[in-house]
Amino acid sequence: MIFKKTKGFTLVEVMTAVVVLGIGVGAIMQMISTGLGSITLTSQLTVKSNLARLVMNDIENLYLLKKAEDVKTSGTFDDNPDYTYSVKITKDIDEKIKSLHRIDLVVNHRKHGEEKSFKISTELIDFSQN
Repeated sequence: MIFKKTKGFTLVEVMTAVVVLGIGVGAIMQMISTGLGSITLTSQLTVKSNLARLVMNDIENLYLLKKAEDVKTSGTFDDNPDYTYSVKITKDIDEKIKSLHRIDLVVNHRKHGEEKSFKISTELIDFSQN
């Protein structure tokens, strides 16, 4: 019996290649999905950080101008209505420095029924007490 040499792939080879290709495409899609989720999370964290810094700068300026009593304890952001903030001021945190205050600022972001927070703290001297 003489076998003719044919060119091409067998059905098993083709099916194996399709399975390997499918696994590879699935892995790539999973990596893309994870990457997009990380980008979204990082973007939200950056916005919260920048908004917190903005509010903290306002608070620091009020303390420097001896207007610590004018600090708002909560608020919203005009450009970012999904974000809110709250401020907690703990006065006289040190016996030696009577006018030293701890400022805790929390920026909240509510999206899809879930709230995420970003907190920063600092210590400031209330110059209006001196």
